[in-house]
Amino acid sequence: MAHRILIIDDNADIRWILSDLLESHGFRCEKAQNAITALSMVQNSDFDLILTDYQMPKMNGLELLQQLSASSRTSSIPVIMITAFGSETLESDAQQAGACAVLRKPIDSRELLTTVTQTIEKTLPPHSSPCQCR
Repeated sequence: MAHRILIIDDNADIRWILSDLLESHGFRCEKAQNAITALSMVQNSDFDLILTDYQMPKMNGLELLQQLSASSRTSSIPVIMITAFGSETLESDAQQAGACAVLRKPIDSRELLTTVTQTIEKTLPPHSSPCQCR
């Protein structure tokens, strides 16, 4: 069964590019244009991983991580944050908030695939589901 990934980015082109890349490697992807829509989606469906942008309108990626961590339904979903900002502070803040990894835009497709695969393998071992990175 293919792993399900939720891609959150306010840029439709980026959502489609990431989705096409991941789906071409066997993942099933759903897309959300903002964190508020994504929070609704994760309450009603199970995802193996969330790939979220940092800078979005209404709620940024760090705020999303805090919301996910606060809910028992979503706290075990591993999250990878993507950002156009090259700040070590942001990377540290994201990891402290529960991100398993932070990738910088422009996204290198090999790095993305490796990080997604390793994160899923690390956080979703057989017969277990808790996220090991939070």
